[in-house]
Amino acid sequence: MREAQLWVEALAAAVWPLYWPLLLLLLLATLVERAAPVEKGQSIAPLLFNLLWYACYLLIFVLLSWSAWGRGIAAAMGFASAPWLALWDAAGIWSLASQIALVLLAFDFLAYWLHRLQHAVPVFWAVHRMHHDERHLHGATGVRQQWLQLPFVQIAALLPLAWLFGPVVLHPAVFWVPVTVSVFQHMNLRLQMGRFTPVLMGPQLHRLHHATDAQVYNSNYATLLPLWDILFGTYRAPALLQFDATGIAGVAPTRACWRALLLPAFDWWAMLRPAPALGSGADKGGGQRH
Repeated sequence: MREAQLWVEALAAAVWPLYWPLLLLLLLATLVERAAPVEKGQSIAPLLFNLLWYACYLLIFVLLSWSAWGRGIAAAMGFASAPWLALWDAAGIWSLASQIALVLLAFDFLAYWLHRLQHAVPVFWAVHRMHHDERHLHGATGVRQQWLQLPFVQIAALLPLAWLFGPVVLHPAVFWVPVTVSVFQHMNLRLQMGRFTPVLMGPQLHRLHHATDAQVYNSNYATLLPLWDILFGTYRAPALLQFDATGIAGVAPTRACWRALLLPAFDWWAMLRPAPALGSGADKGGGQRH
């Protein structure tokens, strides 16, 4: 009994330092949203669910980190005499800041292509679609991810970054800068960034990516910098005062933790079933976006 208590206390001690800063960040985001919302009178229920689910997400993250999977990822980070790039000495604050900026730039490039892959491949979309089935965007949508996103990011981003740059990829800023920008870009905020729209992924620009309109949503995949969308042809600038409806047409938002836990399995099972007869009206894969 005592061992179980100690294990629970260790789990809570590992999760809480990752959770309470997000609570403060979302409190600030919610207060700012009230000043100029795109959608007035949003229900608080989606926010509360996303907070509950993010706590579950962090619990799973810690448990994975303690498991054989986490130990394998940690071991793989030192693969083939990594780091492969000899960066400058990080003794000074500006030197460290420049290294973090370079890591974030590389992370954003890798995250852009992972994001596009998840929209293009049905098996991967099943993991990502929970993030998109939110009908009313708000700051907490930025951390609304299905837990299998964790190994995706570890394999597609963390490992390559560790091989290139070494231990600096584990600096807290490499985690919190993308989280903060993700909360910002999903805010229910009527903010038009004008000439800065192509500089930082803001709420109006990223809202197009979450739009229900098929003519609009295959755009603006980057996490931090629209630069990647501009370079690779997926940038779509919003029109003046354009704030489109969001969500996946015909797909209800995920609002139960048990369903969020198993959501990709439901979609994968649907992919394995025989195709419905023409005109049956059966669901075709949870609203995949191409």
